[in-house]
Amino acid sequence: MKLSVRGSIHRLVLGISAAVSIGVLFTQLAAHADPIPKGWQASNMKAIGYSGLDGRGGAFKMAIRQVAGRWYLYMGHEWHRGWSILDVTNPTNPKYVKFVEGPDNTNTIQMEFHDNIMVTALQRKQPNWGGDPNRPNEEGAFIWDISDPVNWKQLSHWKTGSTGVHRIGYPGGKYVNLTAAIPGYLGRILVFLDISDPKNPKEAGRWWMPGQKEGEQPKLNATFHGPAIISDDGKTSGEKYALCAWRGDRRWRHA
Repeated sequence: MKLSVRGSIHRLVLGISAAVSIGVLFTQLAAHADPIPKGWQASNMKAIGYSGLDGRGGAFKMAIRQVAGRWYLYMGHEWHRGWSILDVTNPTNPKYVKFVEGPDNTNTIQMEFHDNIMVTALQRKQPNWGGDPNRPNEEGAFIWDISDPVNWKQLSHWKTGSTGVHRIGYPGGKYVNLTAAIPGYLGRILVFLDISDPKNPKEAGRWWMPGQKEGEQPKLNATFHGPAIISDDGKTSGEKYALCAWRGDRRWRHA
């Protein structure tokens, strides 16, 4: 077979161009990961990946799930109103996927999910944390369908009628427990929400310290930080108990 000089040069140029294109592609992919900031410290751990969260620092509550072979990290934010989704399937090269916009002037730091139901807390933003008392805010909890891990669907919005929900506990099943400010009570109390129909959540029960309810004496302006940790009691049959962190104290009460 005869090869012309012109043809050989043409094939050589094409080969070099393809090699350069592939090299640029892999360089771009490798450069996708944000550089790990200098000055980090750890004990018995090593940082292998980092994301600047598309410029939204201050991620707070985090939760991770696997869907169709990919791992998604969900995060609430302290300084931004909403929730971030990060693909951490390759932990050395986490990819920022999406920011789910939340309501303005509102804390969106907490979320909990089980299976395909997610609950996110909404609370009036405190002035000492950047809140503006003269602007409107949302409160309570959003309930979402997250069967599509990236494109969530809001199913309902439960409201306290006050400043909202501070923290959430949702181990799955029928009930969500909430640290909530409720009209007629001092501080925050423990509220159980029935979400068996997630489009129509209903309060199932509440618990407070004596003195928190309006009219009870002596008055007690207690603060339930939460969430409650729900546990089986090994000595009884079928009973559930809630371990409640209350002003630094720990008390067992029926859930």
